[in-house]
Amino acid sequence: MDIYSEYTPHTWQIEMHADPNRHIAICGGKGAGKTKTAIEDLLSLAVEYPGTKWIIGRQTYQSLKDSTWDDFYNAIPESLIKSYNKTEMIITLITGSKFFGRALENPKKFESMVISGFLLDEADEIKEDVFKVLKTRIRQQIIVEGRKVTPPYRSIVSFNPPDEDHWLIVTFVDEKPPNHSIYFCSTLNNMDNLPEGYVEELQATYSEDMQQRIIHGLPGRVHKGRPVYPQFKSGNYINPIEVDPKAPIFRCWDFGYNRPAIIWAQYIDGQARILAELLGKQIYLEDFIKNGKNGNNRSGKEQPFVYQMQEELFPGHIPGYKDFCDPRGADESDKGMTSIQILNDHGIYPIHRRTSIKEGLKVVREHLDQKTTNGEPRFQIHSRCKNAIEGLRGGYHRLDGEDDPVKDNYFDHIQDIIRYLLIHLGMRYKANALYANLNQNVYIHPTTGRRIEG
Repeated sequence: MDIYSEYTPHTWQIEMHADPNRHIAICGGKGAGKTKTAIEDLLSLAVEYPGTKWIIGRQTYQSLKDSTWDDFYNAIPESLIKSYNKTEMIITLITGSKFFGRALENPKKFESMVISGFLLDEADEIKEDVFKVLKTRIRQQIIVEGRKVTPPYRSIVSFNPPDEDHWLIVTFVDEKPPNHSIYFCSTLNNMDNLPEGYVEELQATYSEDMQQRIIHGLPGRVHKGRPVYPQFKSGNYINPIEVDPKAPIFRCWDFGYNRPAIIWAQYIDGQARILAELLGKQIYLEDFIKNGKNGNNRSGKEQPFVYQMQEELFPGHIPGYKDFCDPRGADESDKGMTSIQILNDHGIYPIHRRTSIKEGLKVVREHLDQKTTNGEPRFQIHSRCKNAIEGLRGGYHRLDGEDDPVKDNYFDHIQDIIRYLLIHLGMRYKANALYANLNQNVYIHPTTGRRIEG
């Protein structure tokens, strides 16, 4: 039976139906045909392979009942349905294949099921553990003409574009494990199946940033509130900065509870160059410093600890390192010691002083707004500094009616560090320049502070 007779698939849909990989992700805008395409894919397998079992899932029972399950039931030709238990959400086809509608709040309830595959709709709402547990349940074998047969297994996760570090994007785009594929689709690809004026309504409803996700199906962040540094979006600040081998590298530390952070930077002729960053997650400062690896970002993807990362990026940096830190490290404790005492135990002696948020924001803006003598911005950042860049783009923001930035325990840590660093180095640079002007025969090196008399 031709279950595609009333639907003309687009290129991505044709490719997806023919994809031999077991695990498929569909990321797309509203009305892009994600769910319908996924339903038709599983339905065709259920028809071709009698007796197979499939789960149709969504995060909550109510959202499943109100949306996905209703769409699924309506997509099945009546002639294919043998029975329908509406209360239990079980549809049995004339081939003996079954579909089970299930909420996904508790993955443990699936541990006894054996299935041929599943569809997780609005998968960006669910936890990664649910996906992992359900994948382990795909092992059904069916009897065909008296012998056991393994049907083509298939899992499909359908979702609206999430943040770039969401586990779905990390899994299907960044890590790309074997037997996994992802398809991106836009609302504009499905215009023939949408009511007149639908896209125009979306365009009138959402900002340009949101349209990239809601219409064009592209992952990325959409930040609330007002960005603290709005000029960053339109400036040429992100560059593949190379380390100056003759200048020291400045390390600046922040000591959030189980959330330590550090940036590496250089300050050359009045220009701040942010070279690298590292943000800890559920880790003590002392462990953060040591060699090793830890899941220390939102996705849980491993990153090296401080010394290991430092050696990988700046091996044998001869001029050495100088340190600054959050002044609260002198009074906040971590494992019974102050954070600064822990650094001292590792031979790290950071400079710190009390400053105001207002003072720090002013210094950062000056670096973003001003140019060096050769016309470059006084602020440069390496593209690997993902957290810092996303914070500067708007993750670090103010709520309407508020002056101070939001403390979100994610973007604020690296942004605090940038403030501490530029306050210290910016003041030093200004003082050196003033002193040099007053003493024409004396040169104070703007980075090292070394005094040279001519």
